[in-house]
Amino acid sequence: MHELNLSANHLGEEGATALGPVIRDSASVTSIDVGWNSIGQAASLELLAAMKGKSMVSIGMAGCKLGVEGSKV
Repeated sequence: MHELNLSANHLGEEGATALGPVIRDSASVTSIDVGWNSIGQAASLELLAAMKGKSMVSIGMAGCKLGVEGSKV
């Protein structure tokens, strides 16, 4: 699996937090969209941390509450 589109699926904080380890452990995911899922800053930052160091082509986080810290990543 290379692309994961979970936009507008009501993931919420718990779902986004659970997704972090899956992304971190996947060697093949290069594109992810988790936009419009009511994901707050803490879970958004966890997802971004899970993607760090990966060869991501596309990251969709529209509507996620990244805040100032998230914008620095």
